Amino acid sequence: KTTYSVRVFFEPVNCSAPCGSGTCNTLTAECSCNTGYQRDPEGSCNAYCPGTPACSGTGVCNTSTLGTCICDSTFGGDDCTQRECPTCLNNGTCAPGDQSIASTWGCDC
Repeated sequence: KTTYSVRVFFEPVNCSAPCGSGTCNTLTAECSCNTGYQRDPEGSCNAYCPGTPACSGTGVCNTSTLGTCICDSTFGGDDCTQRECPTCLNNGTCAPGDQSIASTWGCDC
């Protein structure tokens, strides 16, 4: 019985933009960003959004501004971990809960 082995080598591919706070994956030609950094519209790792995951899972990283969180309703702060009142309409008042992620915050109308 004969055993053969095949080695396949791929030509490294450079990323189209400097990776900033990350490294170039030469197989995919995409930047792999360091923890906390996201790819911006040009593909570089220049957008830093705090929290793990980015924006603590209660917001999205706005990469076009190089890293600010856009928090979900009733969440705020740099990393979207602070609970806050929603915008109450028609003279409604805030009905706050506690600072836990599962707490219900709303408006009394």
